[in-house]
Amino acid sequence: MVDNVLPRRHILSAAAAGLTSAAIGTGAAAQTPSTKGAIRIRHQLIGSYPPDHPYLATLKKRSDRARQRGVIVDVEPLPSHGGGITWSKSIYELPWANAFVESRAFSVIADQAIDAERKGYDAMVIGSFSDQQVMEMRSLTDMAIVSVMESSLAVGMSLGRMVGIVGVGHAADDKNRESIARYKLGDRVVGLATVEPQPDLLRSVYLNPGKPVDGFKAAARKLIAMGAEVIIPGELPYALGIHEAGVIRVDDVPVVDVLATAWNWGELMARLRAEAGMTVARVGLLSQSDPAWFAAQKEKLGR
Repeated sequence: MVDNVLPRRHILSAAAAGLTSAAIGTGAAAQTPSTKGAIRIRHQLIGSYPPDHPYLATLKKRSDRARQRGVIVDVEPLPSHGGGITWSKSIYELPWANAFVESRAFSVIADQAIDAERKGYDAMVIGSFSDQQVMEMRSLTDMAIVSVMESSLAVGMSLGRMVGIVGVGHAADDKNRESIARYKLGDRVVGLATVEPQPDLLRSVYLNPGKPVDGFKAAARKLIAMGAEVIIPGELPYALGIHEAGVIRVDDVPVVDVLATAWNWGELMARLRAEAGMTVARVGLLSQSDPAWFAAQKEKLGR
């Protein structure tokens, strides 16, 4: 069997992203006559990347190709502080596999969601496969909060009965297993296979994709042998590089483009809210028993 290869074009519902909010503009200043009134999505980076990282350039390239779709995606850097913890260049300087460190450092993401809602965004995509702060943000804001993993699983399960996840190892794989258990989707996920370790994988998958793609296919075929009918790459920058390298199927099994899925999911949820009044539940852990109190907290936070 011959692996299908993606043509060098993408049809995505996003536009006008850049490396920093200052570079691309936000709010009314970011809009042009052709995009005024468009759906606006914030893609919140999780982690820090040097300006020349190919992941950032690929995000911009993809969004630029789809401006005519009428959806604007602004890429927002992660502030270099959170929960009383600071870092100089990258959040990955921290021992982030530790649950306490991750909880405190990533608490700033909830503030970013409040800020995005205040600035009129219709949805926010968490730029990670690990679901940081998703429930916290949904419990506090009314705009759509998109989990890359959750949306990828939903789409994957529409393409086949059983899915498999290709991970990059270490704490990321542990988080993926935890999320699968929390979603109670173990019966639809055959397992998680980890790619063989490679130096600077998240850069080489863009610049020299041969070995990373071979490693991905080898891991995917292990999952296919276990019964997977759909493959999901389980780390966002890695997944985007795999898809950019042209891999949309391994043998006869589709590979989910997790970025396209998440951005389109954000657009879908924004349209459902606008056209059908569908918003997040307000019961259980998502409840807001005293709306005035929550409104006051949001007024103080996210600035």
